[in-house]
Amino acid sequence: MADQLPILYQKIADLTTPSCCNGTAECAQFAARKYRCCERQYCEMARKFAKEKYGIDLQDTGNPDLPFMGENGCSVAPHLRPVCAIHVCSIAWSPVSHIENDEEKTKEHMALRDEIFAEARRQGKMF
Repeated sequence: MADQLPILYQKIADLTTPSCCNGTAECAQFAARKYRCCERQYCEMARKFAKEKYGIDLQDTGNPDLPFMGENGCSVAPHLRPVCAIHVCSIAWSPVSHIENDEEKTKEHMALRDEIFAEARRQGKMF
């Protein structure tokens, strides 16, 4: 059976990316920053995770602040940056968790997150 984690992480990243890119709701606190809530410490967490769990050495893009940030966003596949792939400010920072104030999208996010956690535990790839 194929590894489901890359598929699940891609699905959750696809769901959250529009919220991150539009810079509204809870993301507005980072509106002045080009890459919103991205910080070098999360890049370093991804570097360590990719090496320890997948044996992959991530390649820097040359960005002086965010090692994996390229012209089209993060260059790291979502399953190699699990903390980033799952994060969305409207879940982490909101008094009432939501994805774009859409109940169905919020339910989808929570279900994907639960599925990811279960599969990551099963495979020993928890972050």
